[in-house]
Amino acid sequence: MDRRAFVGGTLSLLATPLATEAQTGGRLPTVGFLGLRDTGSIGREFYGRLRELGWTEGQTVRIERALWDEHRDRISELATDLVSRQVTVILAVGPDAIAAARIATYTIPIVMLYAADPVRFGYVQSLARPGGNVTGLTWDGGAFTMSGKTLEILRDAFPRFRRIAVLWTRDNPSHPPYVQAAEVAARRLGMTVLSVPYAGTAELDGAFGGIRRERAELLVVYPDWLTSPSWEQITRLATASRLPVLVAEADATAWNGAVLRFGPRTIGMPARAAEFVDRILRGAKPAELPVEQPTRYGLVVDLRAAKSLGLTIPPEVLARADEIIK
Repeated sequence: MDRRAFVGGTLSLLATPLATEAQTGGRLPTVGFLGLRDTGSIGREFYGRLRELGWTEGQTVRIERALWDEHRDRISELATDLVSRQVTVILAVGPDAIAAARIATYTIPIVMLYAADPVRFGYVQSLARPGGNVTGLTWDGGAFTMSGKTLEILRDAFPRFRRIAVLWTRDNPSHPPYVQAAEVAARRLGMTVLSVPYAGTAELDGAFGGIRRERAELLVVYPDWLTSPSWEQITRLATASRLPVLVAEADATAWNGAVLRFGPRTIGMPARAAEFVDRILRGAKPAELPVEQPTRYGLVVDLRAAKSLGLTIPPEVLARADEIIK
């Protein structure tokens, strides 16, 4: 995730942050935002909550933005640059940004947003007691929880189908554990998983050729930074192959054409990340701030997409849906 992004709020006179008091020569505390971009719901939630907590850019806090947009190869450079600017705390959005920030510094506090299994990747000692310079929020309850629930949804929605292709980004270090967990869950449920890694739109035609040869009946897509620019091609190829698609993300509305969207409820997470940042700016130590996991999962069913493939979603699955698109 690349260059630009962070905002602050309005510091109350009755609640002067400890970090501000500690600044020398009147230098404001600095928040570094490392992520893909700061527009959309993430920016609105995060910046809005910072303002509510009393942080105003240029008055009580400085913001250093490092947004990588679609230039993923610059993540490490941008993380190193933020560290060189001596920011007070870094918000790292997504697994790629978190990994880059963690490599860049072991001393500057890092607040994770949408982390994937931070214990497995060594960012924290435990969720309850992080023990280092990293804390924040995970994307879900872990690969085995997420993958198991995903395959159970597919089993209930499409009881006749047993062969599942899983499309994932080869360069995303957080994806392999989910694929491995899906393979374990598939054996338990009497299903078969076909692992399909890719690294760009140029590889999708070949990937779907393999999916057809293996006679996959369903497609699971693990989304990340690469999915959005590839989505139109993914849905076109899936439709041509008569494959129902499940995207492992509930709250994003970008995945038109997916029959199912399933994943943790992420609305409110950026605002909660702002609260972590606020506490650190006021003197809290990340080592002592427990990492938080989402507790709710959401299911969205698109009946239009199902109908276009000649499929009917069972009533018991519709009854569990948080949203039904007709």
